[in-house]
Amino acid sequence: MFPVVTSHYATSILTLLDKHGIDTQSIILETGLPTTLCQHGSSFLPLSTVEKLITETFSCKGLKGGSDIIQMVVRNHIVPNLLQDAPLGLTVGESLQWALNNIKIQIPDADVRLQSTSHGVYFHRVRPVINTDTFMWTEVFTLWVMIELMRETLGNRHWHPSVARIQSNNDTHIYHCFDTSIQFYHSQPSSGLWFPLELLDQPSRSNANQQWQANKLENEISGGSISQIFSALRPYVLELDFSLDRAADIANIKKRTLQRRLYQHGLTFRGLRDNLIADIALEQLQNGSSVSHVAMNLGYASISQFSRAFKRITGIAPSKVTSAY
Repeated sequence: MFPVVTSHYATSILTLLDKHGIDTQSIILETGLPTTLCQHGSSFLPLSTVEKLITETFSCKGLKGGSDIIQMVVRNHIVPNLLQDAPLGLTVGESLQWALNNIKIQIPDADVRLQSTSHGVYFHRVRPVINTDTFMWTEVFTLWVMIELMRETLGNRHWHPSVARIQSNNDTHIYHCFDTSIQFYHSQPSSGLWFPLELLDQPSRSNANQQWQANKLENEISGGSISQIFSALRPYVLELDFSLDRAADIANIKKRTLQRRLYQHGLTFRGLRDNLIADIALEQLQNGSSVSHVAMNLGYASISQFSRAFKRITGIAPSKVTSAY
């Protein structure tokens, strides 16, 4: 099995890039990401495509801008997700282990460890070295995940390690992505950071679970859940003037907000429209309407045109639906 990662790593980066005015559709095409990411919740993507997305983030925004976006994504989305549902009363070490267990679920091939020694703790990831820019930028991503996990569990937004190790042999760019006081060692067997052993036993001060719930609530308030948007727009989808502007008016949200909500579920506006029409068509077919009658109701010029569109969206021919009922 080739390495995979859950799709929310990609969608959270794309959402933030979109907020910064970046053409995310061209990035999706450039990186090989599917044009319809996780329409029905989280799914798995090839790890290589998400690593290309990280590289494109730095390519679009530069060292400082790229690092800032990665840090924000990690702090506001990745870390809260890794620590969600963690019970109260954990130590820092127990919270980190909780996050490591979730990393193993979200990135099954990831080899991330906490290694205690007499000198301290090494929080690190081991992977085969490839001397490419993509490998270097994914090391930046990995280090930000580790740093922000430490900051969250310690309750200290300004914490940073004194020592970090990277596998890349060209580390000049990596230096500029972090605090200048961190001492880096390159060409190491793994990527990670050191911290004092006594930090593991400190009580975790994480509020990431509450933050995750708050972000979820905020998303539901600002534009509603995707199912609410679908329900609101479904009665209007067959109107001749059903456009993005019209849909935003119906849903009572800004056009950009609607686009962001769709991007979070891997949808374009056209994809939304196609899915709504297919849902109406499926309902009519299941209620006994003929293929020709449904095609006419939905405004298609011919039965063959409707059949091609329905099969493209649903993967099955409309005749298969009518025969089943």
